Amino acid sequence: MENGFFKVQRRFFSHWLWEEDRTFSRAEAWLDMLQMAAFKDSKRLVNGKMISIPIGGIAASERFLGTRWKWSRSKVRAFLSCLVSDQMIDQQKDHGETVLILCNYKRYAFSTTDEKTTEEPPKDQRGTSDVPNKKKEKKEKKDSHVETQAIAWSSTGGFSGITDQDRKDWQEAYPACDINRQLAAMTEWLRSNPAKAKKKLWRRFVTGWLQRSQESGGDMRGSNRHETTSKPKPATDTGPEGWQDAFHQLHPNWITPVTWYLVDNDIREEIQNHLNTKKP
Repeated sequence: MENGFFKVQRRFFSHWLWEEDRTFSRAEAWLDMLQMAAFKDSKRLVNGKMISIPIGGIAASERFLGTRWKWSRSKVRAFLSCLVSDQMIDQQKDHGETVLILCNYKRYAFSTTDEKTTEEPPKDQRGTSDVPNKKKEKKEKKDSHVETQAIAWSSTGGFSGITDQDRKDWQEAYPACDINRQLAAMTEWLRSNPAKAKKKLWRRFVTGWLQRSQESGGDMRGSNRHETTSKPKPATDTGPEGWQDAFHQLHPNWITPVTWYLVDNDIREEIQNHLNTKKP
């Protein structure tokens, strides 16, 4: 059946089936672009610049899409190039920012009142009017909140399920952020705000936090304390007594790490000297 179409509710894209942690296929990436596209002309602030987004437009960088779809930037670039060559999308620049335009977007998103939105399904296939009753809908809505993300968080153990690949991807996507430091800050914030810790989509929470931190300058602003040449620190080292108080006294505007392991070597030396001066 090549004619006609069927409607998909936008809330499907917040359902656990769609939000499952996975690498997107090209078909899924295209569906994701359809649901992200602006359904009316609008404006958006991107990197401090106000850009115009026409109907069917998406303001998204290759890095953003790569993180969202779990693709490399080269794969994203090749996919977008393929869509352009097939006249499925167009690209335009607005104040130096790329806006993707879905061609014939109105054909996907809208229909006339006299046009049938669906064709009759095969007789052995349940029709779209055959929907669950209200009790079943409530049960499905409740089930939709079941955690399917690989990442979890608890007040006693902090984050779990974060892989080395996750850290690598986040470091590439948010270069101004110290991932370990940010995760520690998230944990402290969640412990201080237990009412905010009743989440299910922890991966979305983490990436949203990192995105906001990146936009505000991250951990790198005004300091070179995250040098990659620092020597590794043993995770079993608990640090000298009183080091957290000393850290706060020396750097009151910084987030105090939850463990000595997260403190850089130069800051460790500074704390140690501070504590030595306090000794009788």
